[in-house]
Order: sequence, then structure tokens, then C-alpha cells
Amino acid sequence: MPDYTLNPLEVLLQKEEQAEQLNPFQAIQTFDDFEQQLLLGRLLEKKSFAQLARELGRDGKTIRKYFDSAQEELISLLK
Repeated sequence: MPDYTLNPLEVLLQKEEQAEQLNPFQAIQTFDDFEQQLLLGRLLEKKSFAQLARELGRDGKTIRKYFDSAQEELISLLK
């Protein structure tokens, strides 16, 4: 039966990798307040673009463009 235990150096490297990875909430905190409200409103609260537009005082198409851009950046941060 093979031994799958990690040596101390491998354990340290694994912990460093995990520490470097952002969780979604940490990643969202790197955005400005407007983008945070947009991302959290859409992704967590499942608000429509129309509702977000009313709440944030912007046009619906503008909100959609900002969201698409912020979402792409969020995805790249989490890779």
C-alpha cells in the first residue's frame, strides 16, 4: 500500500498555496463600493438588472455592462 503522507516541505507548500487563494468574499472586497453592491446584489441577492439600476441610480444597460466587466474581473481573480 503506497504512503500518501506529505513530508514537512510539501505540507508547508500546500499551506502557502491555500493562503494565496482568495475566497469569493475576499475577492469582492478588492472592488470599489459600487462594484461590490452590484456583484453582491446580483450574485447573492439575485436582484434583476432593473432593480439594481433603480437602487444604484444608473441606466439598466449601464448596470449590465458594469456587471459583466466586474464579473469577468472576479472570475480572473478566483482562477
